[in-house]
Amino acid sequence: MLRRRSFAITPVNNGDSAERPPDGAILEDMTDRNYRLIVEGELGDYLEPTLHGMTLTRAQGNTELTGHIRDQTELQGLLQRVSALGLTLLEVKAIDDRVERRTGGGAADADTK
Repeated sequence: MLRRRSFAITPVNNGDSAERPPDGAILEDMTDRNYRLIVEGELGDYLEPTLHGMTLTRAQGNTELTGHIRDQTELQGLLQRVSALGLTLLEVKAIDDRVERRTGGGAADADTK
């Protein structure tokens, strides 16, 4: 006879609320970014419509997919399509600079604050 076990998840608070990001900051970091995915093999142009707006660049036997991803749901959808196509995912990376995105400019903006 199998016994059922129940587990409780207890949130951990280390008491250091000074390091906690302001409300909405985590959500802001997870949205509206440019990403680069590298998959094994050189994909044909016929797959581009399947990958919804990603730009395909082939080099050294791999394909780099670059493009704008609005949110985590869209990123997960793209990753699921890559998996459904049977592709081997080698790398996923956000390629935009968070500081420039938030301030709307480069280093000059950071110096004035």
